[in-house]
Amino acid sequence: MLPLLLKNVFRTLFANFRGKLVKKKRALLTLLGLAFFPFLIMSQTVDLFSVWMHIPTMGATFVVRFVATSFFAVLVLLCLTSLPSVMHHFFLAPDLSLLRALPINKRTIFLAKFVQVTLGTVGMYVAVGLPLLVSMCLALGAAPSIFAIMLIASLLFIFIPTGLSAIVAFALARLFSVVKMRRLATLILGLFIVVTWAGLQLVRLSRLNPASPDFQPQAVRDFAAWSAPGPLPSDWLVNSLYAATLAQWQTVGLNLAALLLSAAALACLAIVWRVRLDHKDIRMDAGRISKTARDIGTRSFLRPALAMLRKDMQVTRRDSRLLHSSLLLGAMLLVSPFVTSADVGNPGTVGLFMSYMPLTILTLIASSTLARQGLPLERLSLQYVLQAPVSLTSVLMTKIVRALLLIAPFTIVACLITAYKTGTAVPGAALAIAEHLSFVLCGAVTGSVVAVFTTNYAWSDPRYMTNALGAYSSTFIVLAVGAIGMSIIMAGELLGQQMVAFLLFFIYVFLVFWIGLRVSLARFRKLQWT
Repeated sequence: MLPLLLKNVFRTLFANFRGKLVKKKRALLTLLGLAFFPFLIMSQTVDLFSVWMHIPTMGATFVVRFVATSFFAVLVLLCLTSLPSVMHHFFLAPDLSLLRALPINKRTIFLAKFVQVTLGTVGMYVAVGLPLLVSMCLALGAAPSIFAIMLIASLLFIFIPTGLSAIVAFALARLFSVVKMRRLATLILGLFIVVTWAGLQLVRLSRLNPASPDFQPQAVRDFAAWSAPGPLPSDWLVNSLYAATLAQWQTVGLNLAALLLSAAALACLAIVWRVRLDHKDIRMDAGRISKTARDIGTRSFLRPALAMLRKDMQVTRRDSRLLHSSLLLGAMLLVSPFVTSADVGNPGTVGLFMSYMPLTILTLIASSTLARQGLPLERLSLQYVLQAPVSLTSVLMTKIVRALLLIAPFTIVACLITAYKTGTAVPGAALAIAEHLSFVLCGAVTGSVVAVFTTNYAWSDPRYMTNALGAYSSTFIVLAVGAIGMSIIMAGELLGQQMVAFLLFFIYVFLVFWIGLRVSLARFRKLQWT
């Protein structure tokens, strides 16, 4: 019966994959981009590893330690990726009740679920982990037969994160509701991705590259002292390949045996534990706590708008996908002052203005993206919200204010960091913050206009909240709007009329806000919901 269940799992995955490619053209573009990502990693790491191989103080040992350390991060990423999937497939899958009703051993059912969860992590492993192994083998001059060992070791390795995630998930299922833990696991995964991305931007590999002008020998010594080998699956995988290149087959067998025993032990423990949980009382729902509803009143016209804003913020907080998008954009804003080279100059000079340019562009794109996501939060139920005794202006304003509240704090902090790096005086820093908050408003209004014309209210994934026109044209439109504002400020800097330029700039921002709001209202009234 197990082969039949596995066959059904593979057919379901293939059908979903083929359906997405047929129905969504953007899915094909995304797939092509993901397929290009492993080659991008290989193109950078092969040259870097080759340089290390020719340095006597580094050599093959340093390459192996670097890959092993990187693979520990891959192991953590796969564990976090598997955790929400384990909670879904082992507890919340819609076909689980039907499978239990069949005359099939429960261990066979959960073994098929274990394989299904593991298959979901293969894409992440191929995109991030496998290119590192291939680059290491190429730098070490491995024979073609070594790649067969690499595939076997990888096959054993990918089952270990699923087993670890299953054990953690089953332990949490005894204490908390499964739905709540799945949301928390998804949030933790998003935070890990954001922190990892920010760390990679700050900790540049060029400091470890002897061929780079940023090379720091002390960084090499610090990394060699920090990355000590340990009894971890990531070390077993990398050491088995390194031993194979040296023809140390006994070491290869020991490392592969460690991977096999770990994967089998974790899989058996997870399946047996899940069968035992069938006889326990597991809480599936989120278990809402009743709260006394706040009196929003009818005397103040602001109170209905504040209630709608509170509702939008709650939707953003509860949908982990929207929360991840907001956190990632905020992290980009915070990291941008550190990864961009600023031309430090005196206050009022063009050099100082140009030092804020990357932050300005990123602020426009981030605010526009969040505003586009804010309009269709209610999906098709927005038509019922519009029937409430609230004006359309209040509805649109709450969507714009939501984007401002999400992105403005990150913008202010990023401006302060940039001002500190460039030595900007306090009045100049305050003016820079005012300018960038104005750009946030321009981006939010522009994003709302694009969303009104291109929103897909029947979306099932935040990536498809707007049609293709809105997804690809929004960036160019908001950059064009921002370019006009930046041109006004630049002209004032060049002509020495800063105060006049700032006055004209704020007038321009007001016009963008007023025109954008009028256009959005005119289009909003023409929407057809039937």
